[in-house]
Amino acid sequence: MNTTFTLPIPSRRGFLTRAVVTAASGAVAATMLPTTLRGQVPVIPTELDVLQFALGLEHLEAAYYVQGVPRYAAADFTNAPFAAILGTKLTGKVLDNLKAIRDHEVAHVTALQAAIRGLGGVPVAACNYTFSYTNVSDFLLTAAILENTGVMAYDGAVQYLVTPALLTAGASIATVEARHASFLNLITDAIPFPASFDSAKTVDEIKAATAQFIASCPAPGPDTGAGGGTKAVAGPKNLMSPVNQVALDGSGSTSGDGKPLTYLWAVTQGIASISFPATAKPDVQLQGGFGTYEFQLTVTDSAGATSTDKASIQFTGR
Repeated sequence: MNTTFTLPIPSRRGFLTRAVVTAASGAVAATMLPTTLRGQVPVIPTELDVLQFALGLEHLEAAYYVQGVPRYAAADFTNAPFAAILGTKLTGKVLDNLKAIRDHEVAHVTALQAAIRGLGGVPVAACNYTFSYTNVSDFLLTAAILENTGVMAYDGAVQYLVTPALLTAGASIATVEARHASFLNLITDAIPFPASFDSAKTVDEIKAATAQFIASCPAPGPDTGAGGGTKAVAGPKNLMSPVNQVALDGSGSTSGDGKPLTYLWAVTQGIASISFPATAKPDVQLQGGFGTYEFQLTVTDSAGATSTDKASIQFTGR
């Protein structure tokens, strides 16, 4: 018998007041999230189960922002209908904040993969996702769904972590997800902090709530990322530049599964802007004056394996 799980989400002008998905549709998500039930007998998840569960969610969130953020410019948010209510001072920073959220989610994926490998596991691969939005308002509402779902998922799963380092890491990710949710609640005209206590949801409830975004998931396979098959190669290294506009180059990166890579560049030192950070060879504008700038490249293959590398530039002036 199919059952339903109703997830309250932020709304604006009556759009998408709740997401209702059937638990049966969560079957396609089974390879993404471990289950706490085998038949009808409750099973206490291991720490490795919890980390795999969290990684599945972070894959989903990272994919949403990596795919969606490059589609928009800052003006898309300042010209959106909600800008008239919130004002351009707040909406003018929306794109920058979304880029920061994207980078956080990618960092969460990398950290969880490392933790899973440290426990002797093979990190669960990313699925193929489907996201439906036609404008910036829809994009932000869907982002709010994902972030609020993430908070409820971590709140429900963190109880199964007993190793102090893992418990601290899980809690630190949960609080960051809560900050993401608060920001997105605010700009989608919902209360940033709607209750005294956040709700904790079970694995099965989260699977049901996220099933609407999952098209298919790959079968479990070898850990291509652990063996270095997928490798990020970021350039230039220690470049001395007399000009403040330089091209980065990640085209030397390799894919462990032979399929095209997904690229994501981020600034890790200095003040700089990156044009088209989801490409192999973006241009950067060095905006913080003379000194050293550092950039991190994260590549992801079709199996979800990731690798990072850094490029560095010293702006010397003429």
